[in-house]
Amino acid sequence: MHDVRPKPNVDFAYAARSACRAVAVGARPIPQEERHEDRDRERDRDHDRRFYDREHRDYHAWGPHEDAAYRRWLAERHRKYLEFGRLSAERQRAYWAWRHEHPDLR
Repeated sequence: MHDVRPKPNVDFAYAARSACRAVAVGARPIPQEERHEDRDRERDRDHDRRFYDREHRDYHAWGPHEDAAYRRWLAERHRKYLEFGRLSAERQRAYWAWRHEHPDLR
């Protein structure tokens, strides 16, 4: 009798092993330094940017002083930190209104 089953393809087996290795290598844990870099990049995303205050028709440069004032505003409202650029337009307006009432924080 003649065996009609196909023989395993050697190239297929090699490709399967290579794919498994690639997945295993790609699933490495992220070193702590890279996590800190990501955190710092996220924290500094708004720094050195300008935001327009429509109500007062002026621009505000975002830097360390503005960030400190923003964090104070958040603390007074018992809110967790959220990058300013991600706040809703309503909350941004509320911040700028508060900020114009507290210019001494510059």
